[in-house]
Amino acid sequence: MQGKRGGGAGIGTGLNCDVNEIAITKSNIIAKAPANGEEGGAGIGSGRAGSVGTIKITNCPSVEAVGGPHSAGIGCGGHHTLVTTILTTKCGPIVLTANNPDYKVKAFGGNKAAGIGTGLGGKFKGKTKDGNSIVIDGYSVDASGGYGGAGIGGGANGSGGRGADSNSILIKGKGVINANGGEGAAGIGGGLGGSSNKIVIDMEGDRYKNKGILRARGGLGAAGIGSGSVIYTDRTLFTPVGNSAGTVKIAGGFVEAFGGNNRRSEKKDWRVYLGSGAGIGGGSGHGTLSKFYVTGGYISAHAGNSDATDIGHGGDLYGIDKRLKKDGKIEISGGTVLSNKISNEADIIIDGGSVSANILRAKNSIKENVYRATLTLADPPNRSVEIFPHNQSKAYGTKDIYPDKKGKIYLYFPVSKPMKTTVGVDRNGEKNFTMEL
Repeated sequence: MQGKRGGGAGIGTGLNCDVNEIAITKSNIIAKAPANGEEGGAGIGSGRAGSVGTIKITNCPSVEAVGGPHSAGIGCGGHHTLVTTILTTKCGPIVLTANNPDYKVKAFGGNKAAGIGTGLGGKFKGKTKDGNSIVIDGYSVDASGGYGGAGIGGGANGSGGRGADSNSILIKGKGVINANGGEGAAGIGGGLGGSSNKIVIDMEGDRYKNKGILRARGGLGAAGIGSGSVIYTDRTLFTPVGNSAGTVKIAGGFVEAFGGNNRRSEKKDWRVYLGSGAGIGGGSGHGTLSKFYVTGGYISAHAGNSDATDIGHGGDLYGIDKRLKKDGKIEISGGTVLSNKISNEADIIIDGGSVSANILRAKNSIKENVYRATLTLADPPNRSVEIFPHNQSKAYGTKDIYPDKKGKIYLYFPVSKPMKTTVGVDRNGEKNFTMEL
């Protein structure tokens, strides 16, 4: 289906019209809004200047949704930039569920709009019973935002400071998720000028079978997973403070997150990015990460450039310290976290897992100082290994511990007492080896 000129959606409403619910089941869908002018609606959702309630897409083998200018691929339509000073479109919960990871959703946002989420100046309104604004469970997804729009999350901020924030996002299942933010927007999270509230990733990962994999790439100055870049132009009177990433929790899946770099934009209106984005965390202008929890999964996070952290705050191109607050809390109790640079501002608690960064001020949850111990496996398996630390005053979390490409695992223990660690390294799970640390 394809909307006509006049601001209509591909599937949904026309210009300046609202719809309470859109539900599609067991269908193959191609839905495109008009791509010319400034009048496009969402691919699936509301037309331009319209709001949408709940969108449910269930067990559809193939979905392609393309938003028109200022409107999301799947979500709400947007407004013209100047109109957002006084008006805001609203987007209810978006729920995509499938029982087959081979079922695929492709969603592309128009200019200044998210692939899945809100259009220019739009806001999320209403949540599922579990408190989420976007739920992806079981599908494989390719989602790309237009200029200023997140792959999954918020569209660009309107001229009145409206929109761009993402609300609560939950991603589950065995699918493969690729989320790409447009210029200044997160792969998953806030759009240009926007923050993120809560992002939970709890996938069933098996990278050797290409299942349960998530890749998120931020646009210029934005985080891979987290908040978007600040808006800064030649007409900006004061240096803006970066947008915050709220809570990010990863419980399972193979997650790769890449922050955007800090080169100048080629656009004329939103032109300069004050630093690069974190892999997971804040965007440019030293946007911060409030809370980060890891209980499982395999995580590889990379900042857009050296001025940002892999996990934590975004960068600051000019070295201007305009922070209102610092990074908050990072807690790791399982999983594998591969990153070279984790925020030194945050309170870091490590009760388990393999964490490659050499963190000098980490503690466990009973406030013991913990330090990195590196174990190298001569013949590492293509799966997680079993870890059995002995004589620990605090139980150590061992879920989803994988050797890196060099066969190394990185454990954090107190060094106040001798200890032994047993590592199951045989490919058939039949042999254990004990190492003293």
